Amino acid sequence: MKESFQEKKLLFLIRTKKDAEAFALLYDNYVESLYRFIFFKLSDKDAAQDVTSDVFLQMWQYLTTSDRTVSSFRGLLYQTARNKIIDVYRARAKVQTVHLEDVQELPDETQSSEIRVSLDQDIQQLFALTKRLKQDYQEVILFRYVEDLSIKEIADIMDKRPTAVRVMLHRATTRLRALVDDNTSL
Repeated sequence: MKESFQEKKLLFLIRTKKDAEAFALLYDNYVESLYRFIFFKLSDKDAAQDVTSDVFLQMWQYLTTSDRTVSSFRGLLYQTARNKIIDVYRARAKVQTVHLEDVQELPDETQSSEIRVSLDQDIQQLFALTKRLKQDYQEVILFRYVEDLSIKEIADIMDKRPTAVRVMLHRATTRLRALVDDNTSL
C-alpha cells in the first residue's frame, strides 16, 4: 500500500481513537512483505515470526502513545524491523544454535517436475549468493526487487539520499551479477 490518504486516515484513527480495526488494516497490508524481509535477514521461520510480531506490537505502542507525526508508516515499520533484526544478531552472537531443519533438508517429493526443481535450485543459489553481499547491498536488493519499493521509499527506510540508494543498488546488482558469473563458471 503506497502512502495514501487512506493510510493517513488509518494512522489518524489509531492515534486519536486507538482504533484496533484501523491498525489491523495496516497490519494486513504490510505483514507479508515485512515477514519476507525479516525472514530473508534471519533465515529462521520462528525468529522471523517473533520479530514480525514484536515490530507490530512496537508500532502499535508508538502510534498510540507518541505525539510525533508519522510521515512514512512503511519507512518507520521497516526501520523498526531493521533495529529488531540487529538485536537478534547481537543475541545470536552470544549463543549460537543449530536448528534441526538447517542440518538436513529433505526434498519435497510432491515436486517431481525437473523444471520446478531447477527453478528452486536457482532461487536457492541466488539467495545464497545474495547472503554473501554486504548487509546494505542485501537490503537494497531485497527492498527493490522482492518488496518492489521505490527508490524514495528505500531511501526513507535506510536513512539515505535517493541518489545514494541508486548508486548502492547499482553496485549491489553489479556485485551480485559478478558472483553469479563466478559461480556458474565453476
